[in-house]
Amino acid sequence: MIDCPESKLGALQFEVTGNSAATSHFILGLKALHNFAYQLAEFEFDRAIQKDPNMLLAYWGKALSYSQLLWNGENPIKANEVLALAPVNPSIRAAATARERAYFDSVVKLNAPIKDMPDRIADYLAAVSEISNSYPDDGTAASFVPLATLARGSVGDCAASFGPECQRFQDAARAAAAVAYSRFPNSPGVLHYGLHTHDFPNATVYEGGLAFATKYPLKVTSSCHSLHMPSHIQDRAGRFADGAHANHMSVAAADDFARSGALAMDGGPIKPAQGFKFDAGNLYHSVEYEGYELLQQCKLQPANRLLQRMGYASRQHLVRMSQAQGNPINQEAEQAEFGSQLGSAWEQATTFLQWSYRMQARQILHPLFFHLLGGLDAEGESYWRSILTSQLPMPLSWHGRTDYSHGFYSPQSDAGLWNAVGLAYLVDWRDAGKGNMPGAAAPDQTCGGEYTGCVGEVLRTASQMVRNASAHYARLPAPYESSQMEVMAMQLDAMAALVNGSMVEALEIARKAVTIDHDSKQRILPGSTSLMFMEADVFLGVLLMMADNPSQDHLQEAFVAFNDCLSALVRPNHTVCLLGRAKASERLGNRKAAAESYQMLIHNLAEDSDCKVARVEASQFLQSWPVLRIDLRWFLLISSAVLSVCICVIAVVQMRRTRKPDTQQARKHARDYSDMREVEEP
Repeated sequence: MIDCPESKLGALQFEVTGNSAATSHFILGLKALHNFAYQLAEFEFDRAIQKDPNMLLAYWGKALSYSQLLWNGENPIKANEVLALAPVNPSIRAAATARERAYFDSVVKLNAPIKDMPDRIADYLAAVSEISNSYPDDGTAASFVPLATLARGSVGDCAASFGPECQRFQDAARAAAAVAYSRFPNSPGVLHYGLHTHDFPNATVYEGGLAFATKYPLKVTSSCHSLHMPSHIQDRAGRFADGAHANHMSVAAADDFARSGALAMDGGPIKPAQGFKFDAGNLYHSVEYEGYELLQQCKLQPANRLLQRMGYASRQHLVRMSQAQGNPINQEAEQAEFGSQLGSAWEQATTFLQWSYRMQARQILHPLFFHLLGGLDAEGESYWRSILTSQLPMPLSWHGRTDYSHGFYSPQSDAGLWNAVGLAYLVDWRDAGKGNMPGAAAPDQTCGGEYTGCVGEVLRTASQMVRNASAHYARLPAPYESSQMEVMAMQLDAMAALVNGSMVEALEIARKAVTIDHDSKQRILPGSTSLMFMEADVFLGVLLMMADNPSQDHLQEAFVAFNDCLSALVRPNHTVCLLGRAKASERLGNRKAAAESYQMLIHNLAEDSDCKVARVEASQFLQSWPVLRIDLRWFLLISSAVLSVCICVIAVVQMRRTRKPDTQQARKHARDYSDMREVEEP
């Protein structure tokens, strides 16, 4: 593949020393790097090196492909291996410009083996800042400043919690992005990294990213990540239909590229029968996001199709990767060999299974909570009840790394799915009116048939898995993730208390969970969908609404909980919260608040959604409520006309008041004139 300055990966001007063939591959690699298409970047930098082994910056670019700064992902060993292959001949290095040598030295500092990651990123930030200052016409250097600044604020202590120093790095990154954007408004790197600097749960921050979110996919039109990234801002703003469209286009771009055969040549990153694995970090991240956004619109069937695709990719990874490694899983292997092969393949597929587990959790929870609020169609019931007859999830590897760190993502994926499974079993038991929950099966008892111990065993396993995850994150330390796992465990406890007939105990536990959630130092909402559970506020609100005859105090508390969920800092336009707030408002007699919530709910729910019950309920309420819908232009026109009439009326009244003394004075003059005439006449 070759590239030109203007292409679907963006417009980029970058001076580099090397022959024309190598330069074409280098520019394409740099564009791919700016768009986080790391596998494509590595491939193109390799091609540039093949075309011109003396191109110093080709080694720089390939080494930089192993430093995924915003994902806390790096491979300094591989990066240093690449840097060691760079030409060391003084005459060759002298042929490179001072700017090129500065770039090369910056990535050497980024991968210095004797320093910790925060110190290395700090050195790298200083280096790229110096390049940007020395070469003000270099858009790539200008874009690397906000990227490195943001990375500096997400490592070390900042990886665990965002303190004041971390906040200063975020603010500085946004300021640097604004400066770079003013100078290079069409640069793919500036647009991309500027968008990332605004990807935070703060309305004043993410609203500032809308300009980047709008322009970036217009300038970079064929990159999976570039088309996906606006959905981070759109989800934070509660614009789920826009987010779903962005990710649908992102997935389509990835599929088109993989099918094109562009990288299937010898040495390319797409191996035979492994197209599903190319750029997996971007592709399946988009699949996961689109699934979340479809669930927010209660489009359960399309979301389920994406879940099926993710499950298929996981199975592909299990089977085909084992074949590629020369030890395919098959029934002819000896027992010990088969176990070893299966274990290795399962571990290698961990990242794919993480995506799958998180999507399964949401596919259970969203329809389940709509069911609890009475807004789910009969057809939609199967999407959460199917887990009751499905094989229970196998544990994921919590050690090692495939596409991403197992230690960070596996525990929350395990816990999220088990939390959803446990809640589904509890609600099903309550719906069936079976009374108190049974205990777990004894070790020497069989779980099956009518024996109820198997349900207790599922709940015990769910609780244990979630609490193990909380303890794991506490040891990392990752306090935010640990607290959220604790919240999930408490949700299981609260629902179990409710099923056992104690609403008082259930609410006490749920309120404690809300306190823990609110006290968390770090919020990753709602754009980061990797934490796949219902907010503590949502759970409390739904629990309050589940009472047979909730008191006015409970209804008011539910209204506040749903309102907190819908705040700009949490989950604006969250569909479950809109339905909950509408129902609580209606039962409180606050018809205006109910009408506003139902209007927003209808806006979220498409006509083809699987929550027609909720949509019909909202429509019927609004038909009985005189909601004034006036276009802004008509509103201004009518307001202007009314104002004009008022001004005229005031003017007439004032005129009459002004004229009244004159009339009286005229009459006085007339009388005086008449008297004078009477005196003068003989």
